[in-house]
Amino acid sequence: MHWDLSDFAVAAVLLASTFVLYRMLAMFIVRPRYRAVLVAVLAAALCLAWAELAVGVFGTPFSGT
Repeated sequence: MHWDLSDFAVAAVLLASTFVLYRMLAMFIVRPRYRAVLVAVLAAALCLAWAELAVGVFGTPFSGT
């Protein structure tokens, strides 16, 4: 696999935006169970976005195929 600088930049943006979104939403969520659900939803969204950008699982134009 040949990664260039833009691939690393997109990965950094994905990870950073997921972390920032968690921090913003976690301020409003008090119950630990709801925070766990938030983590699960954000992790699933991150994994789906990562898989789509990496191999084009869903066939959107973002995958580059």
